[in-house]
Amino acid sequence: MKRNPASKPESKPAPKPDAGRNRQLARLHCLKRDLHFSEEDYRAMLVNSFNVDSAGKLNPRLLAGLVKSLERSARQRASKTYPGRPRNMDAGERAAQLSKVEALLAEAARPWAYADGIARALFGVEKVSWCDAVQLRGVITALVKDAQRHGRRTE
Repeated sequence: MKRNPASKPESKPAPKPDAGRNRQLARLHCLKRDLHFSEEDYRAMLVNSFNVDSAGKLNPRLLAGLVKSLERSARQRASKTYPGRPRNMDAGERAAQLSKVEALLAEAARPWAYADGIARALFGVEKVSWCDAVQLRGVITALVKDAQRHGRRTE
């Protein structure tokens, strides 16, 4: 006996992934990267805060709350940085010298481009973040002399 194709029970199409949820998960992973979370720290935060090991297991309300919380943390972290700040400042042997350059620039209310200009003029190096330790010492000396000339703090 032949079945009438019109009488077939309709199969439900596979549910489409929620685009908003995927966007939130993508945003969450971008924030994780921006806040320099290691994978272990990220997973520990999820377990401690939400008792899950994956953000995909969070319901939409909790996921939105987590994204908002991390965005708040990212904004607070960003407000502490100086515009144009080199990304390689917190690592390596030159970190203390780059921090000193940052402090001198902040005291003078000058942008990082000013230090880049000093590095370019003194050593022919385009960016202060590319300077080696000896060259950074020269940039610091120039900034200290500028601060003394204008009566600003140098420590």
